Amino acid sequence: QRAIDKGVVVVAAAGNTGSDQDLDTTPFPADYPGVIGVGAVTSDGVRATYSQHGDYVDVVAAGDKITAALPGGGMRVDSGTSFAAPMVTATAALIKQRFPQATPAEVARRIEATADPAPGGPQASTPGASGDDAARNPEYGFGLLDPYRALTETLGPASPPDPAPAPPPAGSQAG
Repeated sequence: QRAIDKGVVVVAAAGNTGSDQDLDTTPFPADYPGVIGVGAVTSDGVRATYSQHGDYVDVVAAGDKITAALPGGGMRVDSGTSFAAPMVTATAALIKQRFPQATPAEVARRIEATADPAPGGPQASTPGASGDDAARNPEYGFGLLDPYRALTETLGPASPPDPAPAPPPAGSQAG
């Protein structure tokens, strides 16, 4: 919380125990308020079977079969939400460069609002969810990270404008 209060955008992997055989425990720090929780998808854009899922997943990114550098040289192909989280972290860093005054919450909103829709869309969201949470899918969060859109789209207001005042009753005089 101290990091977020100081303007640091915190991104965390959601964890790799998401298959039906695994105990899908709540991951920390991904579940902390203000932290962007990241799940992993395959090259087809489908949630990787190991990627944990729940209301702590805010967005998903490529995390399956990622080529990574090894200490001391060489490369290897590996998978996990720990490979998806750096994609979101890099996008957050680019957003902070483009919008230096953005708070961690504004960076998260930009990433979430510009994510590409999840397969199946938000109708797979948690029953009874309302507002922003109605667009959240428990397996994909708000969708698949789209760095280009996160940097270039103009977002609407964070909250809807106040409603217009009601018109005066018929027959009344405006003064």
